[in-house]
Amino acid sequence: MDLLLGGNRNKPQSGFNIQTSVIPGIFSPSSKLGAIKLDKQDQENESPQKEKQSSPFLLKPAVNGIVKYQKRDSNAVAAVEETTPSDSNWNSTMKAKRLKKLASELPDLGGAEDILKFQEELTQTKTELITLRELSESKTKEMELIREENARLLEQNKTLSDQVSLQQTSKEAILTELAEKSRQHHVTALERDLIAKQLSDYSNKLNGFEEKVKSSESIQNEQKREMQQLQHTLEEVKEDKDISKSLLERSENNVYKLKQKYFFSCALALKLNAQLSDRHYNGDLTSLYEQAIKEQVPYEEWHKWLLNRMFN
Repeated sequence: MDLLLGGNRNKPQSGFNIQTSVIPGIFSPSSKLGAIKLDKQDQENESPQKEKQSSPFLLKPAVNGIVKYQKRDSNAVAAVEETTPSDSNWNSTMKAKRLKKLASELPDLGGAEDILKFQEELTQTKTELITLRELSESKTKEMELIREENARLLEQNKTLSDQVSLQQTSKEAILTELAEKSRQHHVTALERDLIAKQLSDYSNKLNGFEEKVKSSESIQNEQKREMQQLQHTLEEVKEDKDISKSLLERSENNVYKLKQKYFFSCALALKLNAQLSDRHYNGDLTSLYEQAIKEQVPYEEWHKWLLNRMFN
């Protein structure tokens, strides 16, 4: 590559600069940057009066751009001259081509109106970016809340799945054990019929327990909704001074009874579930209810509270 470029290692030539001149009216608000003069002689022939007509505010970016390309071209030429043999015609041709290329690369600087328009567009773009950033942060927070709610629901679903799986495993283990006993022993037809009947009875019993559990859960949910509705009605009634005191007392009494029914429904459901795992509770549910009321346990936590009191 160095051999193709040519140049004079022993006699480096001085670098060259891009010179500019200003065409009359070139920096007026409605004009564009004029042609670039590439040799020093044409620049000296320009009148001082035309140079004064240029706006210093708009001339500065043009000069900065020219100086930038001057410096880059000067460094490039100096590097070529230090590493290539002497060839004045070739150097002149290359300089002319480089000057032409640099002139085409100079930016087209607009007038004052174009600069003001660009500044307005830049300000508008910054405002839009700030708005988009705030919107992005808001959407990110919403996504975090959705993820947290999804995680909570997944955990709740996992707990329910584990409970169902435990019941199913217990049922399958008992059925497998009975089937294994039937296979290992040579029993008579009567004994086989008896075992089949026991299997059928136990399966029906399990199905009955499952139906009771589902029914109990349905009753609990219905009572819970009724209790919440009555609680809401009671709160509204308390805020209305025109409602009689007797209506308030009846509402409170209904809420109390519903809470009591809900408590015993929860206890019954836990007892039925425990029987599937061969666990039994024979304690007094009424005393447990009185204890829960005394400790002021919220009805939303009765299920967990009963589980700890009955089987722990």
